[in-house]
Amino acid sequence: MDPRQSQVHLKPPPPQHVRPSASASSSPAPTPRAPVTIHPTTTVADTVILHGTHPISIGAGTIVHPRAKFYSYEGPIIIGENCIISEKSTIGAAPTQPPSFLRESRTSDGLPHSRPSIGAYR
Repeated sequence: MDPRQSQVHLKPPPPQHVRPSASASSSPAPTPRAPVTIHPTTTVADTVILHGTHPISIGAGTIVHPRAKFYSYEGPIIIGENCIISEKSTIGAAPTQPPSFLRESRTSDGLPHSRPSIGAYR
């Protein structure tokens, strides 16, 4: 039989979901969901990331392309009307945490130095 005329359509196998075990004690904290206001005439791709703690507002007629990222950790984000947010754009800054290996070093009298040190060396 000619494969071009076949009526059988192959589908990928269904995803195998693995449940985390109940003994897993350290799971990462969920990413904060920003309060989002999107006008009904706005087009937003399904792969857009909206994270943060401050409000995100997107105006009428705006188009947000796939894989755009909005991070409202430092303040609110307001996108006006009829804007185009390009693919893979990043608006705002992702949260940063200081590395755990940095710590404040202290002088012999207990006062902090003006800069952090790395590791146990003082």
